[in-house]
Amino acid sequence: MAARVTVGERTFWRWISEFDTPRGQERKLRTLVGEEIYERGFAAIRRHLAAP
Repeated sequence: MAARVTVGERTFWRWISEFDTPRGQERKLRTLVGEEIYERGFAAIRRHLAAP
């Protein structure tokens, strides 16, 4: 039996991506992917799931 990783009626979601970046662009692309894509995407999913 697998160990629980959440408390209550919640879902655990793990999202991983790996990619190569052009030299010198690491910080810019980390911000783009982490904040602009992932965080906005997660916010949109939360809004969708909360909608009636």
